Amino acid sequence: MRIGSKLVVSLVVLGLLFTVGAVSAHAVTLEFWTNETTEERLAVTREIIADFEAAYPDIQVVLVPVHESDLPQKLSATIAARRLPQVLLLGAEHVMFLGKEGLLDGQVAENVISSIGREDFLEGPIRMTSVREGEIVAVPFHGWVQGIWYRTDWFEEVGLAAPTTWEAIRTAAEYFYNPAERVYGIGVGTKKDHFATQAFTQFAFSNNAYMFDVDGNLAFNSPEMVEAIAFYKELAGFGAPGPQDYRDGRALYMSDQLAMIVYSSFFMGTLEANAPHLVDKTGFASVMEHTGKATYGQVMSIGVPVTATPAQKEAAEKFIKFLMEPEQYIKYVHMAPGGMLPVRRSIAADERYYDNPLLQLFGEQAADLIAGLDVAQAFGFEHGKIFPQVGEIAARFVIGDAFTQMIDQGWSAEQTAEWAHQRMKSVLGQ
Repeated sequence: MRIGSKLVVSLVVLGLLFTVGAVSAHAVTLEFWTNETTEERLAVTREIIADFEAAYPDIQVVLVPVHESDLPQKLSATIAARRLPQVLLLGAEHVMFLGKEGLLDGQVAENVISSIGREDFLEGPIRMTSVREGEIVAVPFHGWVQGIWYRTDWFEEVGLAAPTTWEAIRTAAEYFYNPAERVYGIGVGTKKDHFATQAFTQFAFSNNAYMFDVDGNLAFNSPEMVEAIAFYKELAGFGAPGPQDYRDGRALYMSDQLAMIVYSSFFMGTLEANAPHLVDKTGFASVMEHTGKATYGQVMSIGVPVTATPAQKEAAEKFIKFLMEPEQYIKYVHMAPGGMLPVRRSIAADERYYDNPLLQLFGEQAADLIAGLDVAQAFGFEHGKIFPQVGEIAARFVIGDAFTQMIDQGWSAEQTAEWAHQRMKSVLGQ
């Protein structure tokens, strides 16, 4: 009797071991880095992950928030250690950097895009996930466009034109600049961060000023770039004193102390949440004109590093496809309605996407913002070509660094352009 009991117990234990072993053999863990670090957005992301894990119980997704300003350093450390996460939410400059180094698995991206249908994606976002023409290395997820948000009530009261040209922007910035009353004309980025590059890009492109020439040589000290920097410096002089970033400008605008601010479409949600009385007093100029015509935007994409195991890549593909399904996708971009713009045409035409109080408040402007993604420009995508080396430059905040010194040290536009040009050459090992 005792022997029989021991045998039964042994068989049960052995069966349990085999069961645990079978589950372990199929269980996959994905580390997912996101730049969405606010608790509200993390909560929504965790809800979506929980739904995914319920549908795929053998896959675990570990969410890791990484602030945008910390990403370059963290990426460098994990690349050096060959310990990259399995799923990354990245801006275009980081996609280009990792893609150029051969660190993103383009096949996973192609599989996801093909399963949805490439024709469903806006062409602009597809372009921003390519390291070379036709070579996609990440899946476009959502995007935003940038422009000048301005006080329409102030402009209308004094009969000023909308800030869509250099002349109109300069006129308004100078007119509203009244430091004695702590009221300023415009807020632009002049700190050592990504925002400075983002804010300046549209000014550069509107003057046909590019980081590279048609052959891929650095051209940041060109006459056109010097002129764009000079104008940018002039505008900074009509802002609050000292180097500024988007937080500084945002606070001033919502306190009735700023006439214009360079900001992304995320500003829609910021206004509605913190200064709802300004929503119907605020306009948005997405296109800027001077010698050229420019619209700036950013695309956030999901990439899977080549360092992931085959099982992790398969699991990551399932996870990305899940995120791209309409229910999850709309839930995700509604974390920041108007800020996170859909890159899928079918979602942009889906009534469920517009079933949101803020998007309904902004009306047709919400659809116009999405259309802007298709023509958005950015450094590295110039002359109809792709220059992935821009990712290395962006990771070092070269432009923001140059602008901070321009403000603090009183550098001329020529000095600023030349310093940035030489710094870029150094970063690229030239």
